[in-house]
Amino acid sequence: MKANELMIGDWVFCEGQPIPSNVTIQSIAEDGVWFMGDKVEGAATFDRIFPIPITPEILEKNGFEKLGFDGWEFDYEDEDECLIYEVLWRCDYPKEYHTHLTINSYYPDFGSFKSFRIDSVHELQHVLRLCGIEKEFKI
Repeated sequence: MKANELMIGDWVFCEGQPIPSNVTIQSIAEDGVWFMGDKVEGAATFDRIFPIPITPEILEKNGFEKLGFDGWEFDYEDEDECLIYEVLWRCDYPKEYHTHLTINSYYPDFGSFKSFRIDSVHELQHVLRLCGIEKEFKI
């Protein structure tokens, strides 16, 4: 991975540092990252850091609910800002692994619709943060 693809708090897979593990990024430097996992903490170069693919199990662990079609939904409401976000993740073409995240935001006077291609957990974390949704992810 590259430094510009990461943010502090991202969940990523760390290869062999000291054991392969899913970890969160604690800091980002010019030559690598400092990470923390359940039973491991350390540094790794960017060539040892990889994205974690989104899976149905990860979505369900993080509050997404299975819909009647091949999709999962997460609703978030911010009463202070009068915002309602409906986050919809779906895989319409499972053999081709096309995944899309759709965010509908409803304001008092208008609504908006955005669609993003999201394949990994850290990308989903970035989109939610950009919407102001602070969510602690579980892997």
